[in-house]
Amino acid sequence: MDPDDESFKEDFLKFQDRILELDMKLASILCQAFDDSHNLESVFKLISIVGTVLERPKIKEEFTYKYIQILVMLDDEM
Repeated sequence: MDPDDESFKEDFLKFQDRILELDMKLASILCQAFDDSHNLESVFKLISIVGTVLERPKIKEEFTYKYIQILVMLDDEM
């Protein structure tokens, strides 16, 4: 409980790095799941299942590019 102890800061930085690494892995998995979806129904189910996870900054950054593909799929279906 020493306020001058720097070990908490070090542990917290390690924790943040690990969370960022996990977010990148999850973003990769979600993008792969999107690529494996063959129609709009499966894409929207994926988005519904994932929910607020897509709002995490790093995941959002990676997954945002997929929304353009959704628009193209919508245009093709119309």
